[in-house]
Amino acid sequence: MSSLFRPVVRFGKRHPVIFGTALAGTKGAAVDVAMQTSYEGKSLEELDWRRTRLFFLFNSCFCGMWQYALFVKLMPRLCPAAEAFALKPIAEKLKDAPGMKQCLLQVLLVVLVVLVVLVVLVVLVLLVLLLLLFLLLLPLTLALQVAIENGVNNPLLYFPVFYSLKVSVLVLVLLVLLTLVVVLVLVLVLLLTPFLLLAQGVPGRRAGQRAAAEACVGGDPALRKDVEGGCTSASLL
Repeated sequence: MSSLFRPVVRFGKRHPVIFGTALAGTKGAAVDVAMQTSYEGKSLEELDWRRTRLFFLFNSCFCGMWQYALFVKLMPRLCPAAEAFALKPIAEKLKDAPGMKQCLLQVLLVVLVVLVVLVVLVVLVLLVLLLLLFLLLLPLTLALQVAIENGVNNPLLYFPVFYSLKVSVLVLVLLVLLTLVVVLVLVLVLLLTPFLLLAQGVPGRRAGQRAAAEACVGGDPALRKDVEGGCTSASLL
């Protein structure tokens, strides 16, 4: 009988992770099949194979891989005296105070790790639920955003501000153009005023000179021309 299990034991020693994972998964699936057939009274055709596969997967990952990493790799490094304490008889264990402290520390670390894993799982579940809730409410949020944009923002804020600024800019441009026109008119008036005054003053002076000449010389045309010429020269001087 021992020779029959010797290859299995040899394989388990050479490949502990593979052997432990397969054994844990097979144990979980077998226990679930036993519970369904014996306790729940189901036949092989009525078995819930989906639940059986779930038990196989859970036991393979948790009892196989995770517990191997925890108790074979991590705990011996954190509590090196716990393994030697576990191999001692009960009488020697009661005398080994450092070993009991190491075992207690190991138990506390296991509980702490389990609590951390549970907290992480709870957080992940909450994140998944929030994600699902967000995906379910996403169409509603988009509809609300569109309603606010087109029902409140655009008619009450965007269009009034935009067209008010547009009209203000046009009015400002028109005022600037009107101011430039007025300034140009004033400049032209200031520039043309001396010429207009000069043009109006020359015929008046000539008429006055002619009247003065007629008064001085009477009706003699020759003398009148001489007097007008002298008055014109005098006025030019």
